[in-house]
Amino acid sequence: MEQQMETGAQERTVELAWLINWFREQNPMLASLTDQEMEAADFFAAEYIDSFGVIMLIEAAEQEFGISFDEDDFQNRAFARVIGLAGLIRDKQAA
Repeated sequence: MEQQMETGAQERTVELAWLINWFREQNPMLASLTDQEMEAADFFAAEYIDSFGVIMLIEAAEQEFGISFDEDDFQNRAFARVIGLAGLIRDKQAA
């Protein structure tokens, strides 16, 4: 079930919109970034969150979307980007 919401000229998945909002709630300094900047950024390298924040993110996403991440997910390069993480969540929901 892939739900999408219209945002400007581009469609955003519910997962992507949730992640962007989650990051902004955790780090108010991100409010100045556009959604596109947030989607593409490596949130580890950009220091959107610290190591404790990663644990909080994983727990919140698992609870919100009814999924469970495994070790392979954390090794996946897509995990470090907001848009990649949204894709991983969608894939887990579809499985």
